[in-house]
Amino acid sequence: MQITKADVTRRAGIFLGFLDEMGIESNEDLEARIGQSYLLADEIGGEVMINKNRTKQSIPASLSYCVSYVVKGIGIPIELRINPNLNYSHLILKVQKVFDGYEPFSKDNFDNIVQIKVFMGGGNLYPVRGELKALSEREK
Repeated sequence: MQITKADVTRRAGIFLGFLDEMGIESNEDLEARIGQSYLLADEIGGEVMINKNRTKQSIPASLSYCVSYVVKGIGIPIELRINPNLNYSHLILKVQKVFDGYEPFSKDNFDNIVQIKVFMGGGNLYPVRGELKALSEREK
C-alpha cells in the first residue's frame, strides 16, 4: 500500500500519543517494556512493538532499542531506534515522498521510500519524540 505524507503525519501523532499515554519518556521506560506489543485503539489500527536488537554496524556488545509502529497490510511506516552506548537515535519513515531532513536509502514493494533521520549525541528518546511531534504538526 502506498503511504502518503498525510498518512505519516497522522500516524506520527498517534505514535506520540501512544508514548505519552504509556508514560514512555526514557530508555528505562523502554527497557521495562522489552518484548511487549500494544494494540492501538484508533481509526487506523496497528500496533506498537518494543524490542532490543543488536546493532548491525556497531561493536558486538552494542544493543539498540527498537520501537516499531506496525500496520497490517503496510508493514512499518514509522520506526525509532535508540542506541545509548553509541549515543545516537534515529527515526525511519516509509512514505511516497522524501521528507525534508531525511535521507532515502531504500524502497518497499509499493514504491514507498524508506528514509532515515539520525540524531547524533541523542542516545535517548528526547530527539525522536521531538521529531514525532514536528512530523505530526506538518501540513499534509
